[in-house]
Amino acid sequence: MGKEQNKRMMEYVMDQLSGLPGVRQIPMMGGYVFYYNERIFGGIYGSGELLIRITGTSKKYMPDAEPELPERKKRKKWTP
Repeated sequence: MGKEQNKRMMEYVMDQLSGLPGVRQIPMMGGYVFYYNERIFGGIYGSGELLIRITGTSKKYMPDAEPELPERKKRKKWTP
C-alpha cells in the first residue's frame, strides 16, 4: 500500500473511533501511529496493515482475533 492508501485507512479508522474521546493519530514514516489517552494502541505501517497492540484490553474486546506477525516480520530475512 502506498501513502495515499495508508491515509485513507487512517481516515477510516479515525472515523470508526470518532465517538471515543482521547483518540488521536500522528503520521510517522509513511504510516500512522494511534494513541488513546496518550498511550499507543496500534498503527498503520508501510504495508498498510492495521496492527493493534496485544494487551489484556485488546484481548477482552477482540477475543477471536488471532495474533499474527507483521508482514515485514513474515518475510524471510536476506542473508549474504
